[in-house]
Amino acid sequence: MSLGTADFQLELPPKRQRGVPSWRILREKVVPEPSQVEEVTAKIQKLLEEKSKELQKVFNSSEEGKKEQTEADKRSKRTQLPLTSGHPLISQLQAALAKDGALREGFTEMGPSVALHSSAGCEQQPWHVDFNPIIHEGEEPDACIRGMQDSQKPKGVFWAIEEGSRLMVVGPAGESVEVHLEKGEVLIFDGDLVHAGAAYVESNVRVHVYLYASGMPKPNGNTYMVPGFVPVSKVHVMSADRARAM
Repeated sequence: MSLGTADFQLELPPKRQRGVPSWRILREKVVPEPSQVEEVTAKIQKLLEEKSKELQKVFNSSEEGKKEQTEADKRSKRTQLPLTSGHPLISQLQAALAKDGALREGFTEMGPSVALHSSAGCEQQPWHVDFNPIIHEGEEPDACIRGMQDSQKPKGVFWAIEEGSRLMVVGPAGESVEVHLEKGEVLIFDGDLVHAGAAYVESNVRVHVYLYASGMPKPNGNTYMVPGFVPVSKVHVMSADRARAM
């Protein structure tokens, strides 16, 4: 589904009491065991070679329009491997989120977790949000993320288990921000934050999961594109920059 910038009020910060959709980095790094990362990356590589349906393709529409690419090429650029709730990496992330307060028993629950993989040469995703941002006539307000209170909104979690992980997010003034993450850093962002998977010159694996308030509606599986968004400026945010600001 495509939406214009007016639907997100990107020209100026949205005039809502809860403020502009935002992101933050956990103060403490969550560094995974190298063997655990190696196990996941080896499995992804094996599935890529075997063209298994177990490795799910993630949309990257700029690639899909290139007719000269083979189906195998397109499938391998941005993919994801489902991780079980008992996987050692997910258990470690869950403990860190609980310690941070982002995951509170009885109030917040983790959704399905995946290892996101980008092959070398993977292009940036289109700008989008993952949750319905429009309240339609006759719908309950909590069917739309913009009708939820801050404590009810789903949040995305992006964990760098390798060096070089990045995520593109939209800043409060309409700027695009490329957030560079060091290994072990965890980024949490509001579910109505416009964002995009970054481009990768070299292959990269990171972990992605959503957090949901208990009892609130789950996403409908749609992705809401924002093709009209044109950044007013482009900003790169490095770990050292964040250290000075915190």
